[in-house]
Amino acid sequence: MDKLEKKKKKAKIQLLIFFIFIVFAFTFAKMLDFMSNKNKTNDDDISYNLYNISKYNYNIAILVNGSTIYTYKGEFNNNSGSITNEDGSYVIINNLYYDRDYNQVDNIFYLLDTMYFSLDNIRTYINSATYEDNKYKFSINYNGNAVSNILEQDIQEDKMVLKIDYTNLAKLYNSSISSYIVNYTLSNFS
Repeated sequence: MDKLEKKKKKAKIQLLIFFIFIVFAFTFAKMLDFMSNKNKTNDDDISYNLYNISKYNYNIAILVNGSTIYTYKGEFNNNSGSITNEDGSYVIINNLYYDRDYNQVDNIFYLLDTMYFSLDNIRTYINSATYEDNKYKFSINYNGNAVSNILEQDIQEDKMVLKIDYTNLAKLYNSSISSYIVNYTLSNFS
């Protein structure tokens, strides 16, 4: 009987060691997963999606002092496309804006130059931004001054929404502006 008791004891010890090993391996794997996810930011998500699209439909709503002032919509495909607003329709060719008679238009956006709405420039802003509190904080140089701005993003399965707070920049154009928010919605992208 002593041999049977020793074998049972040995089997229990081996089972206990095996159980402890499994718990350790599971805990170690979870810690590695947690640590790798902790070092990731939403920048990975937006970079992948934002940097890999070249064809998309868009809607832009500009809210000045809390009211929608202008809305734009259109489509874009590799530096060319179209844009429509209350004043008419425009064509975009190589990132330059033209009316339907192909006369170049300098500025169709309210207050801010078109360069601040360019998706290429928004990508550049994100590259230079700091990411904190689920927001990208970036600066734009304007007349030798660094002007701070904030970008928030919401990526869904079928659309991407970029909310950009250009208030500090817009105040340089017009001191009566208390808020200047651009909601930029991209859809049907590839």
